[in-house]
Amino acid sequence: MSASIPGEPPADLMLLRELQSRGVLASAPMPIGEVRVLHDGEVHELVSQEYLTEEDRANPDTMANIRAVSDVMQHAAIVIDGFNGDAWGYWLHVSHPTEPPTVVKFDTEGEFMAFPGRGIVAAMIEDWADWGEAEDELATFREFLTGWGLELPEIRGSDEVSGVDPGELHDELYERYRAG
Repeated sequence: MSASIPGEPPADLMLLRELQSRGVLASAPMPIGEVRVLHDGEVHELVSQEYLTEEDRANPDTMANIRAVSDVMQHAAIVIDGFNGDAWGYWLHVSHPTEPPTVVKFDTEGEFMAFPGRGIVAAMIEDWADWGEAEDELATFREFLTGWGLELPEIRGSDEVSGVDPGELHDELYERYRAG
């Protein structure tokens, strides 16, 4: 289970919720056209672990990884089912309070990534841009967001996470649980 966002939800997340409720989100330019904001209380499939088979559950390495993922998710508020089925949300570890909260992605390959100092929309665009998407597609997306009152910051690449990094925490816990 993932945590909830303390206080007022960030403006870009609220915009995504509004666009989804108006039926506009699905027609947004890529990559936002493929995202879905989770409903209150909804758990992302990657977090729910419903995909695990009996064979998975019998494998000690797999279960050490699942336990590590579960422990890391105690410090995350997953709010979006992203493109490619990735889980997106906010990293809320007590030793890492940031404003805006660091954005965290848990992908379908079981990897965590953190995007400090950005909103969730900017983080998803940066991640998508890392796949080599054309600048003119980013311009189209910027125009779309501006039309809805949200300025997309410049893409700036990854920064180090100050405090506890979700990926490093996962790796540390996984090794500990495998050894135990």
